[in-house]
Amino acid sequence: MWTVGVYYPTTKHLNLVTDYLIAKDLVDNKVATDSEVEVKTISLGAILFL
Repeated sequence: MWTVGVYYPTTKHLNLVTDYLIAKDLVDNKVATDSEVEVKTISLGAILFL
């Protein structure tokens, strides 16, 4: 698994955040043994500093 994050300060009180995550795992199921599953996720958000 690995994650890349980008943090962009718009003002001194607000940062915009983007994260990209890729995770791989082996899954043992009844149809196919040792199948590999890959999950890709993008997260967007903001951080508010008071």
